[in-house]
Amino acid sequence: MVSASTKQTGLDKIIPGCAWLTVNRSCNFRCKGCYAQGTGYNPNQIMNLELAEELLSLIVKLKIKSITIIGGEPTLWPHLIAFNNLCKEFGEKTTIVTNSMRFGIDGFWEKYLESPNTKAGISIKAFDKDSLKEIAEVNSFEISEKGLKRAINHFKSGVSTVYNTLSATRIIDIARFAMDCGARYLSISPCTPAFCEGLPDNTYVVEPRVMANHIIDIYPKLVEVTGGKVNFSVKFPICLWPKDFVKNLVKEGQISTVCQLQHRTGLIFDVDGHLALCNSLFDYPIGKYGKDFNNDESLLKLMNSQSVIGSYDKLTSYPSTKCIECDKYDICAGGCPLFWTLYKPQDIIPGW
Repeated sequence: MVSASTKQTGLDKIIPGCAWLTVNRSCNFRCKGCYAQGTGYNPNQIMNLELAEELLSLIVKLKIKSITIIGGEPTLWPHLIAFNNLCKEFGEKTTIVTNSMRFGIDGFWEKYLESPNTKAGISIKAFDKDSLKEIAEVNSFEISEKGLKRAINHFKSGVSTVYNTLSATRIIDIARFAMDCGARYLSISPCTPAFCEGLPDNTYVVEPRVMANHIIDIYPKLVEVTGGKVNFSVKFPICLWPKDFVKNLVKEGQISTVCQLQHRTGLIFDVDGHLALCNSLFDYPIGKYGKDFNNDESLLKLMNSQSVIGSYDKLTSYPSTKCIECDKYDICAGGCPLFWTLYKPQDIIPGW
């Protein structure tokens, strides 16, 4: 890994532009390869409403206009409706990231509609009873399907799915099911390593070169099934694809690259107020609310401290010397840094 300084990334100062609240760790799914599996889905790990309100106030002072609510499964968070009401009072927009299954329960759906989120990031796991059981260890396919359709219709949204060893050969079926549920588009994102007891787990991660080649093979069918409404949230180096293929994806608006970690713009709060640089790095916090910062000024000071900048620099180093002179590095960043806990960049990155 070759160092890429803060100046090289085009950032003179870190100014957060987006925020996530991890409101719980419990989940009604047990998806294979989930980044949160290392938390044990502990039902006792819940953000209390007081902390959520204090973090909301801090986020508002930073002039961040939208908050993403994640888990676990945030529809299981007992304070969801109350927090949504608070956000409306502050004029803050919210996006809930959810598997939508609880929306299939009539009583919960009716209550939720009293104060819904502004948007939803809807995750689709499977396409029928058997695949949902295998991938997410859930038997209630009918309720899950009902919840998906309700959420998609209410939010007029698309859905996302994770490409892993279990879903790879079923992506076309998942895409067809998503469209049947009314999805406006399908976003496909690679499974990245989950961390269990500090060690990366590649059990369900598809090797980047294999994944890149497979997507090229199935691309025409995906376009047919989705009517071209497909997007690849690319986390591997885009030089794994031919230039013409990438140019076509850009032309069709079917590719997105580089996450908030590489932009250095995100605030990710855990259930107890710990602050992390990435959802998957919950075991490696950079500070805690009430201890290392307690307002917008002290938070900005922490984010721009040498220790945090050093952490960013290490995570966003050039993975390969081939990346240093690449004119596409600013839109690729050499792929997700988490991949390099499993693979050697020199073995994966071909360069253009």
